[in-house]
Amino acid sequence: MIRNMRLVRAASIAALVIAAPARAALVCADTGDGIQAALDQVMSIGEDATIRIVAGTYARPFYLSLTEQAPTIDISGGWNAGCTAQDGGSTILDGQHVHQILYMDSFGSARAQVRISRLTFVGGEDPGSIFGGMPGAIDIWGTAGIVIEQNQFIGNAADTHTPAALGVYGPGSGLLILRNNLFVANTGQCAAFVNDSSTAAVISGNTFVANASNASSTGGLVLDGSAAYVIANNILWNNTGGDLYLAGSGGQYLFHNDIGFVGGTPIAPGSEGNLSVAPQFASGLLNFRLAPDSPLVNRGFDLSSGDIGAWDLAGGERLQGVHVDIGAYESDVLLRDGFDPG
Repeated sequence: MIRNMRLVRAASIAALVIAAPARAALVCADTGDGIQAALDQVMSIGEDATIRIVAGTYARPFYLSLTEQAPTIDISGGWNAGCTAQDGGSTILDGQHVHQILYMDSFGSARAQVRISRLTFVGGEDPGSIFGGMPGAIDIWGTAGIVIEQNQFIGNAADTHTPAALGVYGPGSGLLILRNNLFVANTGQCAAFVNDSSTAAVISGNTFVANASNASSTGGLVLDGSAAYVIANNILWNNTGGDLYLAGSGGQYLFHNDIGFVGGTPIAPGSEGNLSVAPQFASGLLNFRLAPDSPLVNRGFDLSSGDIGAWDLAGGERLQGVHVDIGAYESDVLLRDGFDPG
C-alpha cells in the first residue's frame, strides 16, 4: 500500500515555516478602519503583524500590497473585546455584494508569509470589476507561504472567469495549506482556485458543498500549478458542473476524500481510500457537521498534526477517535473504526 509518505513528511516539515510571528506588532481591531490601519502599517514599514479581530460584522474592503517587504502576517477572528481570548463568536467580513473583501499581493522582492483563520466571508462581490474579474472574498498573489484555515466562505460571487470565494496565485516559495474551511453557496467560475508552483501544497479537511459554476465548469475546487498536492479528508459534493478539477503538473495525491465528480488530469498513482457517497450531514439549516452514522466519521487519512491542524472549523480538537473525520468538522464518535469491514 503506497501512501507517498515522503511527500507527506515534506509537507509536515514545511508547515513549520508559517507560525505565529515571534516578534510582531499585536493589533486588536474592533473596527473596519482599525483592520485597514494595521495593514497600512505593514505596507509602510514591513513589520511582522498579528492582527486579531473582535467578533462582529465588518462591511468594507481590505487591501495589502507589498513590493519589497517580507513580513509574517497573522490575521484571525473570533476574539473577545480586548483580544485576550478567542471565544467572542463569529467575525464576519461582509462584502454586501458591492465589493471584494480582501486583496493581498506580494510582488517584486516582497515575499510575505500569511495566515488567515477563524473568519467568515459573506457577500463578497465586485460587480464593476474589469480585467477578467476579481474573486469575491479573498484574492492573494505571490507570497512565501500561505495558511488558510478554519474560515467560512458563504454566498460570495464573481463573474464567469473568476473564482467566487478564493483565488490563490502562488506562493512563489514556501508551503500552501488550505484546511478545515467551509465553502457553501458561492457562485462564480468555481468556488476556489489555487495555482501553486512552490514545492508542495496541502489541501486537507475542507467541505465544499452546493457551490455553483456560472461558466459550465467545476463549481467546487480547481487546482493548478507545478506543486505536488496532498489532497486529503475533503468533502467535495453537490457542486454544479463538478466537484474537483485537477490541472496541475506536479502530481495530485488524493487520500480519503469524499468526491462526487473529479475531472482534469489523472490523480497520482498511490492515491487511495477515496469515496463517492452522500456525506449524511446532521439535521438543521446550513449544518454541515457529520451525522453520527455518517460514512465519513473516522474515515480520514491520518496526516501529521501539522498538516491536519489542531482544531476543526468549530474550534474542537481535530482528531477525536480512531481516525480523523472527513470534512471541516470533527465529530465526537470515538469508537467506530471506519476501516474495519462491516
